[in-house]
Amino acid sequence: MSTETNDSASNTQCRILMQQCVHAELRVDETNVLTIDRGVLIYVSFFKRATEDFARKAAQFALQLKLCETESGRHVSILELPADVLLIPQACLGGKKKGNSMQYHQLIDKTRGRELFDVMKSELEKLVSLSKPQHSADGAARPRVLSGIYGQRQKLKIDASLGPSSHVIDL
Repeated sequence: MSTETNDSASNTQCRILMQQCVHAELRVDETNVLTIDRGVLIYVSFFKRATEDFARKAAQFALQLKLCETESGRHVSILELPADVLLIPQACLGGKKKGNSMQYHQLIDKTRGRELFDVMKSELEKLVSLSKPQHSADGAARPRVLSGIYGQRQKLKIDASLGPSSHVIDL
């Protein structure tokens, strides 16, 4: 796993973990399961200083990051592949170790976090809709943006067998 962090944690507005996958299923409730094949999971946690403008910038950053490897070994952004995005709220990313415990005092409140999550999701959807669609082997247009539900426990199954697959980024 590679990690990139800013010099000052106090300036962090959100933390994202981007993870490549060949297949993932997110069960948001008993009847609703979101499924992607090749793509990127974006786990996000917002900190107290986060703004709507910053949530939009985080979405832009995530889609422009050259994280995905092509068959030729070249790294490209998710927009350049026939792949999907699964956005998952993950408050635990905002934890800070204190002694033998984790504390979450720097996290944004739940209502504001949900608003920022929705802003980030909308920005991802907008940017994907403006991109040139790629077509996967099944003929479906990619990328698509799917998302979990903020503030709700969800179950994730993932096959992440693509090379270096996880990257933590403080923004």
